[in-house]
Amino acid sequence: MKKKKMIKKLKRVIWAEHSWMCASELCRKAATLTDRTVNLDHAIFTGIACSYARPFTENTGLGSITVDSEFEDFSENPRCEAIHDEIMEFRQSLFAHQDEKWASEKMGDQKVYKLHITDREAEAGHKTYFTRMSGVALSSFDEILELLEYQKAKAITVKNKILTDLEAGELEIGEYEITECFHPVPKP
Repeated sequence: MKKKKMIKKLKRVIWAEHSWMCASELCRKAATLTDRTVNLDHAIFTGIACSYARPFTENTGLGSITVDSEFEDFSENPRCEAIHDEIMEFRQSLFAHQDEKWASEKMGDQKVYKLHITDREAEAGHKTYFTRMSGVALSSFDEILELLEYQKAKAITVKNKILTDLEAGELEIGEYEITECFHPVPKP
């Protein structure tokens, strides 16, 4: 693999690892919350799904991590594949975009959102209207964390191999901009 391609792959892997670390932290924090609501759960699962899926979606400059097929190979852990597929589907159809047809097919009678009309304000002489999201949840936080740890371990392995292949052992300890070649970051 040419140096330029290796550096581009390294950038994708670093970006993916960062996104998965963000999702992991959110999972761990959410698992400790005792006062979760339907709205908070929706925000939490949106954050987890969008952070996890970000590297798999096309982006300008780096491209998708899917060109690095090892991140969509779950032969060593098929359970992770089911969780990956679920997160990607929910991200695409509910959390990042609202797909009404998908919601009807997937959720059936348990719609994702509902309009409620009540007479709580009967004394005031008018009806009250409010909406509510139904509880939509992904796999358990532990299952999602298992997938994230699986992907992060692959990212570390791939990153270390790329750095070894780039003869990074010759680099001095420090901070580097990852461009066409490694440029040391100036010290303040």
